[in-house]
Amino acid sequence: MLEAASEYIALDSHVAAHQLATDVVAAAESLSDLAERGRIVPELKRSEPRYRELLIGAYRLIYLVEDEHVAIVAFVHGARDFRSWWKRLRRERRPN
Repeated sequence: MLEAASEYIALDSHVAAHQLATDVVAAAESLSDLAERGRIVPELKRSEPRYRELLIGAYRLIYLVEDEHVAIVAFVHGARDFRSWWKRLRRERRPN
């Protein structure tokens, strides 16, 4: 997720790619103390309110807030069709 975005951005600017990676890692690390700081994912507000996101540049760092920990779920470009992507992700993660 992050690696693919960084590699793509590095095609134009290594500095911008490094900055994105630094910003994402810092944001993810901050969740251990401030898990509720991100907004509830708008597309999931009614069905899955425990999913939150931080906007980092053009990307969305999506995470799940659980009782004792936070799990990073995805790092996706903000222009992506979120609903279609989410449905596909849920199907892929379903046990067979």
